[in-house]
Formats: sequence, C-alpha cells, structure tokens
Amino acid sequence: MSAVLTPFLVPPSIRHQKKANYGDGFILRAIERQVGRFSQSAMFSPRVPLDDEDFARLQSHRYVILAGANQLKDDFAPIAKMKASTLRKSNLVFIPFGIGLHGEAGFNEGFTDNASEILSIIHERIEYSSWRCPLTKGLLDTALPALREQTLMTCCPVVMDRPLLDGYKFERNLSTIAVTITDRGDFWDREIPVLKEVAELFPDKRRVLVFHQNFDPPSVFEPLADRLGMRLGSQKAKTPRHLRQLARQLGYEILLADDVDRLLAFYGQVDLHVGSRLHAHLHMLSQNKWSFLVKVDERSPGIASALGFELIEPGQLGHHLDADLETIRTSAQACHLVMQRFVNAIPGRP
Repeated sequence: MSAVLTPFLVPPSIRHQKKANYGDGFILRAIERQVGRFSQSAMFSPRVPLDDEDFARLQSHRYVILAGANQLKDDFAPIAKMKASTLRKSNLVFIPFGIGLHGEAGFNEGFTDNASEILSIIHERIEYSSWRCPLTKGLLDTALPALREQTLMTCCPVVMDRPLLDGYKFERNLSTIAVTITDRGDFWDREIPVLKEVAELFPDKRRVLVFHQNFDPPSVFEPLADRLGMRLGSQKAKTPRHLRQLARQLGYEILLADDVDRLLAFYGQVDLHVGSRLHAHLHMLSQNKWSFLVKVDERSPGIASALGFELIEPGQLGHHLDADLETIRTSAQACHLVMQRFVNAIPGRP
C-alpha cells in the first residue's frame, strides 16, 4: 500500500499565502496513470510539517511517492523542515517521481548538508529515483556523484501518455485555443503580448484564457462590470483582474481552474495551447496536440532540452506555427524507456 506527498494539496493553515497550482494536480494524475490511484487518506502535503498522528499514518505505508513539481532546492526535504536524523530513525521509503529543480533565482546554489544527507538516505532505500530534466540531473550528479546510477532523467510524467507515445502526427485542428498565463511576479509585459497576438492571429476562433492558480479571485460583479465598460480602478494597475478585463475586451472566455479533472476535461476540447504554464504545455503535447511554451524562469529550459522543443518569445507565436514537432515525440519515446525502467522498480506497483 502506497502513499503520496503532493504539493497540489495546500493545507488550510497556509492558504492565505499559497494557492493551489493545478499543474501539480496534472502531475499527480499522471503519476496515478503509472502506479494507480491514491486514496484520499493516503495523500499528504509536503508544504507543512506533519503532526505525530499524520507522521505515524505516513509510516504505515510501504512506500511514499514524492509527486514531482519544482521541489528540488538547496534545503530540499520531502516534508517541510524535516531533518535527516528524523528520516534516518524512521522506516519511510520515499520515491522521488518526476521532481525538478526549483528554477527561481537563489534556490539552486548548492545543497545544505541536511538536504544532501536526506537525498543519500532516500537512495539507500530504493533502486531508482525519477527527475524531470537534464538540468536537475546535472545538479544531483555534481553534488552527489555516488548516486549517479540511481538518479534517472525520466522527464515529467505529465508528457507520458499514449496519444503522444503511440501517435504519428500532431493534430493541427483549430477550433478552440487555450492561453495560459503565470500571473505572479512581473508578469504583465510577458503575458499581454501573447493574449494580443493570439487574438490577432485567430480572431474567429474560440479563445479561452486559463488560470492554473487563482491569486486574485474575481468578485461576482467583475464580468458584468466588463460588459458595461466599467473600469477597475487605476488604469496604471497591472493585476490579474486588469488582465482578465483586457482579455474579455479581446474576446476571450475566462476559466479559473477549480477542479483538476474538470480542467483536464476542458483541455480535451482544446486544439492549440499557447502560454507560460509548463504543465498545460506538457499535457497538450501528451495528447498529441499543438502547444507552444513561453519561458518564465529556469524551470522550462530543462524540459525543453529533454524533449527538444523551442521556447517562444511573447508575441512571436506566428514565427513558430510551421514548426515540426515530431522531434518531441521521438524524445518523449526515448524518455519513456527510462521512465519504464524506473516504474518497473517501484515495489508492488500494479
């Protein structure tokens, strides 16, 4: 019986500062394709320390999957504030699955002693671990060369699905277009050119602006205010609300993710994806559909290297619409062989 630590779960105590990221939900579902669904009682959040009762419940499981995302940082720990000594005394068997480097500046400068020891203990108890890109694998190889043979570059599990792996030509139908954005930090100058260009290139198509995180929840009056032409305060503001207003003016529908399976079902209706959400991009590729990714930070270049796709600049989609995406399929098939080697070593998998 297995459990999972997934950052998709955001405990109530930190919801004022952390918002659920539905890309993490895509990772969870992709891992479940490989090892089977987890029961609700076997799902835990790595974002906060576990109390004694939850820690005991975690230890009752044969092994614990560490469910991907950008969790590898200098002070890496499977559970927030976990000490290597605690792991050593426990019987926990952690299996990293598709984890990537953190990617933001200042988070991958060199592992702490505690993080290095935790990674070493983890690998004493398993055969292989799975890491999502060459940059992540390189960090591990440099810091912990003794683990080189155990740390496998499998790519991200989200991209590993049959339509991509078994297909022969990317679908290029055009009925519904999804644009995803990353509305944190200084996002305005990156995201607005994407919205405007897609509206110009495809004025007669259904266009949907998708939010994988809800940093600035709309009021119930926001869509009505837009239809009536009411302004949302200062026009110098550059908030997600102002971005939604602009998107509606450009003819976009707005989708704020609130359920991972409904969001995946929505992407099943989408023919083309453009935007800065990595896991929307990977999911669309996995379904043998056309997708282009805009770089936000250092999380995307490693995946781009692993799969052989080119990151696009905001407002430059038109230069890429004739790209040959078949090299992505070939790269994914090669990564899938490594992924299967990793999955086959997981104890008691279905």
